[in-house]
Amino acid sequence: MSIQLKSYDLLKELFQFPDHYGNNLDALYDLLTERTAETEILVTEWTELEVNLGGYAAALMDTLYDAARENTKLTIQVK
Repeated sequence: MSIQLKSYDLLKELFQFPDHYGNNLDALYDLLTERTAETEILVTEWTELEVNLGGYAAALMDTLYDAARENTKLTIQVK
């Protein structure tokens, strides 16, 4: 599976996270590290993401990279 990430809320829908998904970075990390399917997240329009999310954009990227280090089936790319 390969996706283009343009908004944080999109992840819940695309990955079909459970209803109890906490909509926070800790919950995102937990669910991404538990994935068993090969998954690639392609982050595009980084500047727009940074403008819209401010410092939260960097925290989001840190979370994605941390999850990818923990889960070898998860790949993060930024264009």
